Amino acid sequence: MRKFALLCAAILCVCFAASAQDFAAPPAPAAATLASAPAAPLEPAPAPLFGAPNRSPWQLGLGYQFSHFDNIGGQSFNNNGVQASITRYVNDWLGIEGDVTAGFGTTPAPSNFVAKTVFAGGGAHMAMVRDSRLEPWIHALVGVEHFRFTQGPVLGSNTGLGYVLGGGADYKLMPRIAIRFGADFLGTRVISANQANYQAGVGVIFNF
Repeated sequence: MRKFALLCAAILCVCFAASAQDFAAPPAPAAATLASAPAAPLEPAPAPLFGAPNRSPWQLGLGYQFSHFDNIGGQSFNNNGVQASITRYVNDWLGIEGDVTAGFGTTPAPSNFVAKTVFAGGGAHMAMVRDSRLEPWIHALVGVEHFRFTQGPVLGSNTGLGYVLGGGADYKLMPRIAIRFGADFLGTRVISANQANYQAGVGVIFNF
């Protein structure tokens, strides 16, 4: 009888131990939450200071232009003038450019005519996309070239076709301001003849 009582007591102890394990507290919810929580999103990389991946869509240029005209009604001369351009970029490297250039000069002796010129045109502007202070570019423009001389039976006032093929580079002083250097072939057709001219200039570019 005594052995039977001891056996019953042992069985009860085992049952209580098993019951205690069944009702043990579950793992702390904080640990599970931490384990299953999604990773925090990565911070986006900052845009490069001088690069073009997030280029400003508009570009305004103002500057000085030197032009040489050859055989315009028998006259060859140099002009000094001002140039203004505006470019609307459609992506990081291709833009649509509008350009106006006005020049003033005098034909050589003995004629000494005052010569005024105006070019107005538009076309494509293509810039290299790279994270650099120096950005090379090329452009191709077509429009009209107007010449006005103070006198002459053939000269006077004449307007004809004008087109520009050339390029240059922008050196960025800060993200939205740059210095531009450029040189172009300037083709014209006035007074029933074709002329091969050239021009070069320097200016300031504003990006906005």
